Amino acid sequence: MASKSSALGVLAYEAETNFGETTAMSSPIRLRPIGAVSCDVQFVGQKVDILKARPSEGTAQVRMPMGGSISFTLNLTGLGATAAGAAPASALATFLGHVFGTTATGLATGTTATSGSTATSINTTAATGITAGSLIHFGAKGDGGADGQWAVVSSHAASVAALLTALPAAPAAAAVIYASRLVYSSETAGTYETIQSLRFLFQSAQQQYIARGCYPTSAEFSIAPGSVPTVRVTYAVAWWEPASSTFPVTSTVQDHGAAPIAGGSMFINAVGTATRNTVTARSVSFTVSLNNMGEPGVGGYDEHQLIVGCSRGPATYGLEMVIDSETAGTDTYGDLFDVSENSRVNRHALYTMSTADGRALAFYWPNLTMVEKPVQFDDGGVLRKRLKFEPLTGTTTTTDLTMSPWRLGMA
Repeated sequence: MASKSSALGVLAYEAETNFGETTAMSSPIRLRPIGAVSCDVQFVGQKVDILKARPSEGTAQVRMPMGGSISFTLNLTGLGATAAGAAPASALATFLGHVFGTTATGLATGTTATSGSTATSINTTAATGITAGSLIHFGAKGDGGADGQWAVVSSHAASVAALLTALPAAPAAAAVIYASRLVYSSETAGTYETIQSLRFLFQSAQQQYIARGCYPTSAEFSIAPGSVPTVRVTYAVAWWEPASSTFPVTSTVQDHGAAPIAGGSMFINAVGTATRNTVTARSVSFTVSLNNMGEPGVGGYDEHQLIVGCSRGPATYGLEMVIDSETAGTDTYGDLFDVSENSRVNRHALYTMSTADGRALAFYWPNLTMVEKPVQFDDGGVLRKRLKFEPLTGTTTTTDLTMSPWRLGMA
């Protein structure tokens, strides 16, 4: 038998109705991983330590419960087509909603600004439509107004959008306000615990596997300035079986172009203050520590299936950014940490990563508490400081979206 390249493969998934069900793959959604997929499925035996009459006597090993994991990296992209009208569908947003908990539409159909707007109060052609707490992409890079930056909207009524984060300047009349899609983690008891289990089809040029009862166990964002943003996801596998289907699977795949992190901004100010204040972030990292749990028990669909359900525990998050050090006698964020815990005001931050229509991305953290006092360090010959924050539940508790500790906007 001739060897075949490991560079060829397909990864697709479907949502399960019941955890670990034996339903066939009918309309799998194909993903486009970057680099190799790690498909580490396992079905091992356990040695039976018998009383031996002879030194090498033995019996068949006991086949133990199945398990394993699937890990892969995806580019973070915008919506892949103009968002000036209806928000384009996004397979990436749907999948990330499975990983992190929730998706939403920030603005279903794009609109435009009208005259008389300010940097924090935007007059709009549409009377309503922007969901409170949403990330919205305004204007175009270099337009002298919104500059293609993102903003967070606190309310939209009577043709006025009030912003939680000021734009660089008032958008001009007819500046586009783009439709957006959001991914975020739920903070609502009875909602955040739920995980949509998936089944994955992994096809190589030779062997194929269907992994069932899959749930996310880790997610790693890479969002440094100058890089193409990515997320690496790992799913645990409850049980699996070999497959033999047409290779490659005929499902279409969304090949949305990614954009490097450039031309954006890092807004940061006190919670509740919309005044535009930006820092030149030299590096940015956002860590997510999922706390999802597989639930063992009886009643599985296969005789070697031990994990029969899953639930989402409270995750923890961390945000770090490196900025230039300040002159002696000035220590903006060190002074912030020195404020008494009883009176310290947390920060909110908005990271515009890319600004082009169809490729625009941004993160928002509504409530950041400082983890430690920043101290100057030598960053490759340049004096800088590292700001460390813990993202917390949003201070506006009106909706699940406004309570979320972080949000990803796509337009």
